[in-house]
Amino acid sequence: LQSIHLSLPLLVLLPYDTTCPVQSHSSATTGTFSASSSTMASPKRSERSTKLAPFNPTHETAIEVAINLLRLQSTDILFDPGCGDGRMLLKAAAGVPGLRCVGIEIDESLAARGRDRIPDTLVDRVEIRNSDVLKEMDVPREDNEPRLTLLNDATAVFVYLLPDGLRRVRLLLDEAAERRRATTTSNDKLRVASYMFSLPDWNPVTVDRSAKGGCPVYLYEL
Repeated sequence: LQSIHLSLPLLVLLPYDTTCPVQSHSSATTGTFSASSSTMASPKRSERSTKLAPFNPTHETAIEVAINLLRLQSTDILFDPGCGDGRMLLKAAAGVPGLRCVGIEIDESLAARGRDRIPDTLVDRVEIRNSDVLKEMDVPREDNEPRLTLLNDATAVFVYLLPDGLRRVRLLLDEAAERRRATTTSNDKLRVASYMFSLPDWNPVTVDRSAKGGCPVYLYEL
């Protein structure tokens, strides 16, 4: 398959709020966490990694909801772009024997913290990379290279992004889904769980609001 170059925004983590206030797409992208539209327009902009928000972990109840919605099995490969300290991946891997997990975190200290938390029983199934997601997508993989990539290997993805970021990362997820359809003979679709915000122009299979504070987790099958 011909390589592609996607211009995507930095994937950011959002502050956790137990009240889970309702926010429109316009109001959610203003202020501190606003992502400029020029980010997507200029490829060079994506080469400069900028941390847009402090780390705030996904609540454990939302993690449990997402894991259940994704229906993870031993044959799955779960990706978590902007994984923070990897708590989503560790919870999933511990609960699903055989599940392989890959997290991508731009903050070196968070990525190191996540790697330090991986127990010996999971070191062969959980990987946390200190990398910019944009650059991660541009790394070519040789035929004999075991390195997993979101575009070629993901069967499930967890995202926690602002609406503006979701609009851009959708390009990546669309391509991953297309590649999966082209290379698999099964009817298994790429499953995407999005916490807090819905993906624009996609219809979720289900929306679960059982996490603490009623915060939604959207499930998509592509």
